[in-house]
Amino acid sequence: MEKVCANGSSWFMSRLLVGVGLACMVFAAQPTPASGAEQEEPVYKGPAVGRRVFLSSDLIASYNALGLGLFTTIIDRRVYDVSEEMGIEWSYLQTGAGFMVSPAYAQGSVHVEWQPAAFLQLRGDYTMFGFFGMQGGLRGVDSPDSAYDFDRDSSLPGSDKPSLGHRGLFRPVLAAQVGPVVLRNQLDLALFSVDTKQPLFYELEYDYLLERTDLLIFNQTQLLFELWKAPREALLLAGAIYDVTHSVETAIDRQRAGLVVVWQPRDPWGPLDRFRLFLVAGWIIEDRNRKDEPFFIIGVGTDKDLIQRP
Repeated sequence: MEKVCANGSSWFMSRLLVGVGLACMVFAAQPTPASGAEQEEPVYKGPAVGRRVFLSSDLIASYNALGLGLFTTIIDRRVYDVSEEMGIEWSYLQTGAGFMVSPAYAQGSVHVEWQPAAFLQLRGDYTMFGFFGMQGGLRGVDSPDSAYDFDRDSSLPGSDKPSLGHRGLFRPVLAAQVGPVVLRNQLDLALFSVDTKQPLFYELEYDYLLERTDLLIFNQTQLLFELWKAPREALLLAGAIYDVTHSVETAIDRQRAGLVVVWQPRDPWGPLDRFRLFLVAGWIIEDRNRKDEPFFIIGVGTDKDLIQRP
């Protein structure tokens, strides 16, 4: 349950960004069986206590805000306990490093994540941004009343500047499952510091206007129903989401509600580990630029195990 929802909750909304990930090289390097050779059934390893190193990649497209991104992280996870009944890793400690580059900016990040039990997940993350000064990267504006939907109106006032930025993120997640019902709440406390002369800048990931140093608060609640479950971690989830976004300095409020579907086939799926597909469709309840408009997100992701030791 954690593996599907944790990846699906980090939905990234940016402006036509195409990242480059190492996972593309790994997946492309899978050997192709010779013509007429019998293909062996992939081995299902399942959750196990020990160390696991893997690449995790997600390709996500969105509308309102318009975006496309590929994000890859290498993760070193040490699993301390598993639930054989639920088929999940119950407790673990992991570290990871990720990279993404686009026409607008590049970013590198490191994180530590601790899950003492399946109902609680704590994550700390540091990210450095390098803005290229084009394609909406570090778009600066002068007033918190400025429109900032630059993805659909490039003529809006503002300018792109090459510079650096930093973000510190703390993300606690609470989750519970009773029968087929899953309840999950994610809180993002993101502290931004950006080197720019203009008083405010457009932050692409959260589609939000921030001051040069600002604390952004994002909270999302998911209510999901397990519609189908099969051996080897195959499942189908559907339900509802509701999220709010606010910042300490600009104090802009946004509310959204929607429906979500998550599908995960049996693991592994061909050469891919923990393949996943999710779709979100919803309505923007409150937002300065996009109020009473629909939004859509579709994502596909997979992992690739590199090391698995007891």
